[in-house]
Order: sequence, then structure tokens, then C-alpha cells
Amino acid sequence: MQGFSCTVLQALQVHYAHMMIRQQFGLLIYGD
Repeated sequence: MQGFSCTVLQALQVHYAHMMIRQQFGLLIYGD
């Protein structure tokens, strides 16, 4: 069970990081 929760935490961190990167680059690419 510990390994599972660790994997979930890693997945959440990766997902959050991707969202942040998409937001930043999205502003650069799609910004006015």
C-alpha cells in the first residue's frame, strides 16, 4: 500500500508540473 500511495503522489506531482508548464508556455505561445 505504501508503494501505491507513493506512485499516486508522484503522478500528482508530474500532473501539476505539466499543468504549470502548459500555463507558462501557453501564455507565451497563445498570449496576445
